[in-house]
Amino acid sequence: MEKDHNVEFKKMMRSICSWNVNHGKPKPPKSELPECIKERVRWVIKISKEAPVTFIGSITFAFPDPDNEWKIKKEFEFGETDWLPITDEYKKYWNEYFSYRSVLEEAVAVALIYGLNDDSEGDAK
Repeated sequence: MEKDHNVEFKKMMRSICSWNVNHGKPKPPKSELPECIKERVRWVIKISKEAPVTFIGSITFAFPDPDNEWKIKKEFEFGETDWLPITDEYKKYWNEYFSYRSVLEEAVAVALIYGLNDDSEGDAK
């Protein structure tokens, strides 16, 4: 059964816009990205602690175009960190929600800067 695109779009938007205030301090949104993208965000957060990665590079590695994986992987080749291969689940999500790419990139950027805020290990805070 295909996911309802409207529901998925709302999740993407909440991952960007659902900020709160807790004890007078801003609280970033909880990421509602699919696990296949969260896995890549966690990986990029981890590798960025081991080797310098630009912000644009972080977004590119966390949210790569599966059709250009070979090119992105080549750009990635630095240090001792291995490339995280793109999964079939990720490819399927990419193909289904490609029309929301700019919104997804924004949600990935928020997750890279402020963390996933979802109780997952390796979350940046």
